[in-house]
Amino acid sequence: MDPNGLSELLFNREQRIITIYGSVSGRIDADNVQLGSFPAFNNAQKSSKGPWQEGTFSYAGYNAHEDDSDPNGGFGANGIQLFDVPAANGRMPDRQVLRLGMGVHAGRRDTKDEAGRAGPEHATNGCIRTTDEGMEAINSVNDVDPLTSVTVQDNTARPQDSGYRDAGAGTR
Repeated sequence: MDPNGLSELLFNREQRIITIYGSVSGRIDADNVQLGSFPAFNNAQKSSKGPWQEGTFSYAGYNAHEDDSDPNGGFGANGIQLFDVPAANGRMPDRQVLRLGMGVHAGRRDTKDEAGRAGPEHATNGCIRTTDEGMEAINSVNDVDPLTSVTVQDNTARPQDSGYRDAGAGTR
């Protein structure tokens, strides 16, 4: 296990995919490779502060939400991975204001929102929602190669200097 972490997530809003990148070898000097991709959406409900803006956001921690650990619960069976997401219009210019509780989670597998969407398409308070299988894979990677960040993109291009490369056969 690398206690410093090398893994990261890439959410592509246009493709509606979240991809896990990590070091297969666990070595700090190793390139990150694609470890898996899963359906994901950022359908923010009207009463929320909106969807995530584009950018890269630092990992902040994990909350198992054991009190709501159900595929149809708000966070799904595998909790939420949290990230430091700044408020789009922070009122305190001298310090960064964060949107608390922003993360990646599953849930609402068979429960429909007001628009009739269930599973990863179900609306959130601004979080990125994926499948329970996606969260299980993210959590498994995080256990051995801790997450460092999530990058949110609205287009199909990868960041220029990201160091990403496709692992090929190991991709889901």
